[in-house]
Amino acid sequence: MYRYNGSGTAWTQVGGPADWLYGGSYGLFATTPNGSAIYGYLGSPNNWAQVGGAGYEWAVTDGAIYGLTPNRQEVYRWVSGTTWTAVGGPADQIVPCP
Repeated sequence: MYRYNGSGTAWTQVGGPADWLYGGSYGLFATTPNGSAIYGYLGSPNNWAQVGGAGYEWAVTDGAIYGLTPNRQEVYRWVSGTTWTAVGGPADQIVPCP
């Protein structure tokens, strides 16, 4: 994973392989290639922290990240730390809103 430096063709590597990237004003998140976990970018190259396990889909807003469980039966919200809070029931997908 690379970040564009803002001019010409200069890029800086900020992480390893990822399956999906999810970004918004709350931050940048990436799922592992096998989808078993999601990580949050901590602002410097190769500095990521695991924030959750597997999920079907993710959405980033201006104040949190939301995750739909692998079986799509619950929606959870994460703000910080290790606690996810259930905020919804079954869904086909989640869509970020500011």
